[in-house]
Amino acid sequence: MQDVLLGQDWPVDWAGNLRLDYGEDAWRRMLLFSGMAVSAYPLRSIELACRGLPLRLRLQALPGHIGDTGVFQDVTWASFMAEAEQNLFEMAAHGEPIDLGGFSGGAVLACLLAARHPHLVRSLFLIGFCPRLKGRVREMVVSGCGLMARVPFAQQLVRRVSFRVKESGAKGVMHELYRRQPRFPRYSAAAFAILSRMQSQLPRSYARIRVPVHFFHGRLDDRASLDQVARVSLRLQRHTQSTLTVYDSSPHCLPLGPEAEQFGRDFRDTVLRS
Repeated sequence: MQDVLLGQDWPVDWAGNLRLDYGEDAWRRMLLFSGMAVSAYPLRSIELACRGLPLRLRLQALPGHIGDTGVFQDVTWASFMAEAEQNLFEMAAHGEPIDLGGFSGGAVLACLLAARHPHLVRSLFLIGFCPRLKGRVREMVVSGCGLMARVPFAQQLVRRVSFRVKESGAKGVMHELYRRQPRFPRYSAAAFAILSRMQSQLPRSYARIRVPVHFFHGRLDDRASLDQVARVSLRLQRHTQSTLTVYDSSPHCLPLGPEAEQFGRDFRDTVLRS
C-alpha cells in the first residue's frame, strides 16, 4: 500500500482536505475522523484498501481544523460535538446505521458518538484508540488544559497557549509520507482541553455501546498504551463483540506506518465480515 500511496498526489494545502468522499452511490456508509492536528488525508490508505467495496466512505478532519493559522481559535466543546454530530447525521440521513470510526483522537470521538446515538451506528472501527495519553508528561499537559478550561474566564487564556506538535510514532519506522503530510504548525491548548474532556467521558460511554467494536493498534505506539486498549476491549466484550488486531512493528499512525499494507488488508477484511 505504501508503494501505491507514493504514486498519489500529496497535497501541501491540508485545508483542501478537510473532507474526502468516495463511492457516493454505494449503499453502505462509513465515516472516519482524522486524528487531532492532522488532516484527513493520511486515512487515504484506507480508501485505497477498500476500493471495490460497496462502501461510501467519508474521511473527515476533526471539528475546529479550519486552517493552520486559525486552528481551534473559536472552537468550544459544544461546537466541536455539534459539528461531529452533523457529519454523523448526514451520513445516516438515509435511515441505515453507518460504520463509524477514526484515528487517535478521532477514534475517541467516534466512541462518544456511538454511545450518544447508538441507533445510527452499526459498528466501530478504532485505529490507534487513545483512552489516555501514554507518558506522565503528556497526561499532565492534557489534564492541566482540561482543568483550566473549566475555570471561569480561563478560556481565552487557554486558547492563547500553544504547544508544538511532537511527531507521533517511533523514530525511524514511519513512512516518508508521514513526515510530509499536511499538519498544523501550532496546536492550541484548547485542543488538549477538548481531548481531556473526551477521554474523561469514555468510561461512562462504554456501557452504552452495543455494536461490534474493532480495534487496530501498533505495539510501538508512543501515544496510547496497548495495555490500556486491551483492557477496554475486554471490558466491551461483556456486552458486545470486540476484536483487537495488533501490529508488532507499528507506531501510532498505522495508516502510514511500516505495516500499512497489512493494516489495509485487515481493515478491508473486517469491513467485509462486519
